[in-house]
Amino acid sequence: MAAKLLQCHCYLTDLPDVVPHLQHNIDSNIADIADSADADLSPGRPGSFVRATAYQWGESTALPRPSGLILAADCLYDTENVEPFVDALLELSGPSTECLVAFDTALNRWGAYDAFLAHAQEHWRVETLPWEVQLKGFRKNEVKVYWLSREPQRFDQSVLVEP
Repeated sequence: MAAKLLQCHCYLTDLPDVVPHLQHNIDSNIADIADSADADLSPGRPGSFVRATAYQWGESTALPRPSGLILAADCLYDTENVEPFVDALLELSGPSTECLVAFDTALNRWGAYDAFLAHAQEHWRVETLPWEVQLKGFRKNEVKVYWLSREPQRFDQSVLVEP
């Protein structure tokens, strides 16, 4: 979806044993997305593409840097992972990178969420994405979305498009 809407290179990352599942999901959905975008989103093609790749926080990666936008959802389950996660965001980002990080608070991992916010605020300006700008069909009370930016501006709601 991001490749279609933003016309960009998209890398879906996870631990090595999960990458085949990510690739299966890409392969299952790529034709529908590409048809509706009138574009070929296959790896190796110019323009937009979607690729699954392994990435473990704290290890070296061939992912291009800096990223323009980093989307992360349900990445933290305990406080031990907070520092490696924030370090990974820092490694992949540059001065103009924006990050959207989402947590499902129904999982009650408050120690990890609070530690993330404290650590992230050392490096970025952190704002909670308002409920009103979250897409209606996807928002849920328990999901909190944080916008991380180094730029002194508020989130531009005009970039959101209802599908």
